[in-house]
Amino acid sequence: MKKNSIFLIAVMLLSFSCSKDKGNPAYEGYPKEVGEIIINKCGVSGCHNSASAEACASLDLSSWESMFRGSRNNSSVIPYRSDHSFLMFSINTFNDLGPQMNPGMPLNKTPLNRNEVNVIRDWINHGAPNNQGEIKFSDNNKRKIYVVNQGCDFISVFDGETKLISRTFDVGNSPNTEAPHDMMVSPDGQYIYVSFYASNLFQKFRTSDNVKVGELILPDISWHTIDISGDSKIAVTTHLDANGKMAIIDLVNMSIIVTYQGGGLFIYPHGCALNYDGSLVYTTSQQGDFIYKVNLSDPVWML
Repeated sequence: MKKNSIFLIAVMLLSFSCSKDKGNPAYEGYPKEVGEIIINKCGVSGCHNSASAEACASLDLSSWESMFRGSRNNSSVIPYRSDHSFLMFSINTFNDLGPQMNPGMPLNKTPLNRNEVNVIRDWINHGAPNNQGEIKFSDNNKRKIYVVNQGCDFISVFDGETKLISRTFDVGNSPNTEAPHDMMVSPDGQYIYVSFYASNLFQKFRTSDNVKVGELILPDISWHTIDISGDSKIAVTTHLDANGKMAIIDLVNMSIIVTYQGGGLFIYPHGCALNYDGSLVYTTSQQGDFIYKVNLSDPVWML
C-alpha cells in the first residue's frame, strides 16, 4: 500500500511537470512579444505559414528564419528600416506610423492595434533580431551588391548569396530629392562613393556599416559617372553639360586635385575610366563619336 502511494505521487508530479513545459512556446525564433503577434495572427493556416505561403506571395512567417527567406517580392523585412519594410506597410493602418498598403493584413480580419504595430515597428528598427539577439545579414565578409535609388535618395544593399535586400541607407543631405546618380565601391572594398544628379555633393560611405565618413562640394550641380584608380586613392567624376567638366578627386583626403572645365574643353562628357595607377583618365562625349584622354601626370596637357 505504501509503495502504491509513492508511485501515484510520482506519476502526478511527472504529469504536472509536462503540462508546465507546454506552457512556454518558443515562438519559432522570434522574440516573445513579436512572436505572440506574428505566430498567432500572421503565420497561421491559410495565410503566411509553410503550408499556404505559396498562395501568399511565397512569404512564410511561421518562423524567424523562414521570414528572412523573403517572398516573390524580395525582402519583407529590412533590418533597421521599418520605413523600407513591406511587412510594416502591410500591417500598418495608422497614418502617423508610416506608409500603408492595400489590402491590409491580416487579410479580412481585425487589423493589428496601435500597440501591436508599434511592437513590430520598434523591433524592425532595432534590427529585427531573433530571440537570441542575432541580426540577419550581419556577416561583413559576404559578397554584397549595391544599387542606387535615384528617385528616393538611398542605396539598397543586396546579399550576394540570396539576392535579398539586406540593408538600405540614406545618401545626400537635403530633405529635397538630390538624385544619387552613380555609385562605386573602391577596389579595396572599404568605401562607397556617390555622385548626385541634382546636387553638387560627392559622398563617401564605409562598406562595413554604411556610415558616411567623408564629403566634398563640387562646382555646380549634376555630376554623373565615377571611376576609381586601382589603388583606391583617386577618383574621376564627370559633369554632363554642353560645356562640361571633369573633376579629379583625392579620395584619401576627400579634396579636389584639379577640375577641367570651360572653353569648350569637354562636350557632354559622360562615361569615364581611370587606368590602374590613376595616371590616365578617359571620358566619352555623349554627343560625339570620340573619347577624351587626359594625362594626369601633366594635368594641363590634353592628349
